[in-house]
Amino acid sequence: MHMLSPKAAQMNNIKKYIDNEENTKKRLEDRGCSSLLLDDWKNLYLNINKAKRELEMHQHDAKKISEKFKEAGVVERSVLSLKSKSLKEKVEILKRTLKTETAEFEKKALLIPNVPRGTVPYGEKEDNNVIIWEKGKAVKKNSPHWMLMEDLEIASEKGGVSLSGTRFIQYLPKGAELVRKLTDYLLEFQIKRGYKEVSLPFIVNKKTMINTGQLPNLAQDMYGVGTNQYLIPTGEVTLTNLHAEELLKKKTTLKYVTQSACFRRESGAAGRDNRGLVRIHQFNKVEIVKICHFSQKEKEFKDLQTSVEKVLDSLEIPYRKVHLCTGDLGFTSAETFDYEIWNSGVAKYREISSASIMEDFQSNRMKTRFLENDNSKTAAITMNASALAISRLIAAIIENNYDEELQKVKIPSVLVPYFKREYL
Repeated sequence: MHMLSPKAAQMNNIKKYIDNEENTKKRLEDRGCSSLLLDDWKNLYLNINKAKRELEMHQHDAKKISEKFKEAGVVERSVLSLKSKSLKEKVEILKRTLKTETAEFEKKALLIPNVPRGTVPYGEKEDNNVIIWEKGKAVKKNSPHWMLMEDLEIASEKGGVSLSGTRFIQYLPKGAELVRKLTDYLLEFQIKRGYKEVSLPFIVNKKTMINTGQLPNLAQDMYGVGTNQYLIPTGEVTLTNLHAEELLKKKTTLKYVTQSACFRRESGAAGRDNRGLVRIHQFNKVEIVKICHFSQKEKEFKDLQTSVEKVLDSLEIPYRKVHLCTGDLGFTSAETFDYEIWNSGVAKYREISSASIMEDFQSNRMKTRFLENDNSKTAAITMNASALAISRLIAAIIENNYDEELQKVKIPSVLVPYFKREYL
């Protein structure tokens, strides 16, 4: 089976870039990509092509000399030998140059983010994101969840610190039950919407992380274990890689759901949401991923968003939908809609899910293709969403549903059949 090599996939990317350089460069710069990096990437490609042409020319000349040498006399052979030696030296220099510049080209290619879609609003930072709509009545009430969870013996920050260090959480019996039953509900919700559940490793190799774009861009936020292995920062990594290096012959959309622990250093988050369950190093999450043919991508992306919205609707907690601007997009995303749930204890909306389409950014790295009717191959489209982040959901449930009179947390009605009671 013929598949594009990583190098070939990157060559395809640079060719697409050059074909529409002015527009693509502007869109990448809009999201903060360095024009110097883009220029270096392009120049390396041009240098590689030039070196390849020169190498082919010298190899052609060397072949001609070899043919002449067979029939040449003594004097002519001496001249041809000198020419042959000179050509060999030039060939070796060009080969070394090609090796060095190709390695540098591939290295730079991995540092270039996805190109934002034309529908992404322009903006330099989070403040420029666009609120699409809000659902539910967001009001300030109750204390922050990190105070309530300790008092109600749901979870303990001190216990997490004692076991592991800062930004780790110890779930006590009520909290552990909440994690387990929320996970069951969220999984079953998406299974009913056609997603296939899989259970996958929490440790992956370097290649798997490069395929989905976590490396090298987010290396500082990853937990390395052993040699070239990492703890996953999200179930997206393993789900998306399920069909790496595959040629898909049926144009049916592949839909997967998984639950996993996620591990993040959060190295750039100093001073942000330090308390409680919002920004911790280890948390549970249900993730959904789609791999589809490009002709189905708009329909499937809309349905992906619906999958998140419906499960949030069912929990009856206020939330809103936010269209991320160019400057706030994740490295691998071509377009993202965030869903932010209301945390009444701090009177703030916080991200509970991101629904993103990656276009062919990840599939080019993974070499995942669809076989067309004319035997040509087209890159698959990947997209994913959190459905949902468990720890942040627990924080929202505690803050929004705490009954001060009873000093208990009301369980969302849709979850009562799982708990067999109304209060936690």
